[in-house]
Amino acid sequence: MKLQVVRANGINFTCYVHGHGPKLLLMLHGFPDDAATMLRLMDSLPTEQFTMVAPHMRGLGPSSKAPDRRYLYALLGEDVLGLIDAFGAETAHLYGHDFGALACYAAAQLGPDRIEHLITASVPPPRTFLHNLPKQPRQFARSWHIFMMQIPWLGKALLGAQDDALVSLLWRLWSPGWRWQRDRLAKVKNSLNRKGARGTVVRYYRALLLDALLDPRAWQQSFKLSMELIRVPSTVIYGDRDGCVGKGMFKKLHRSFALMTPVRPVLLKGCGHFPHLECLEQVKDVILEGPPEA
Repeated sequence: MKLQVVRANGINFTCYVHGHGPKLLLMLHGFPDDAATMLRLMDSLPTEQFTMVAPHMRGLGPSSKAPDRRYLYALLGEDVLGLIDAFGAETAHLYGHDFGALACYAAAQLGPDRIEHLITASVPPPRTFLHNLPKQPRQFARSWHIFMMQIPWLGKALLGAQDDALVSLLWRLWSPGWRWQRDRLAKVKNSLNRKGARGTVVRYYRALLLDALLDPRAWQQSFKLSMELIRVPSTVIYGDRDGCVGKGMFKKLHRSFALMTPVRPVLLKGCGHFPHLECLEQVKDVILEGPPEA
């Protein structure tokens, strides 16, 4: 395992790199988390089969911030494609969790020929999310943190209040009953305490909603991309105890994928929002099984 800094899409990404196999596997983290969340999963996979790369997302951890302070959906996808180039690969396998899942969906829509297998966890494609939302009113309550983050000063203040208590609260709400390792949570908090990190988190969430007013043209382009059909063999993992995104939000996944594109939903019983930490063996099996067939 080594740390490596690469330049992609105008950002310096600090990445954990493990393995020397012919298949590039990019592993993208979400919030509240950092790239080290992928280390146990990386250790469980065969190094002779995969070259595994887990970058800190733009503006988070030691990765550099976006020079234009933008974190729109399309830009996250461009980051993923840029990372594939930075590691000298033509194609890659992707595993994305939470915001990392959104980045992977965007990459698959921007460059479907670059992705061998799209694996996402805990967040459905945006098209599926919006289709299911009117029928899942409880999701509005589960997404309270998104609305809170639209107020920059409030989001930053709550993220840093009382020993980063919001991070602990989200982990507890999103993965009820799961006993996380205290040192893992402490490292996540340390990562979010880096200078400017809380403001970056707010901008990730602001890019989902408020940027429709602040940067309407770019936001509309990103939204249009997010509604495009996905044309990459995909596996979508979700837990039945996820307190962040309810399992009802994953209904009718096929509506987000082009006709004849294979998609495999994987529901993990007793699992919350962090499958690669809570249900590592099942996630490992999904990766080793490879893409679903049509």
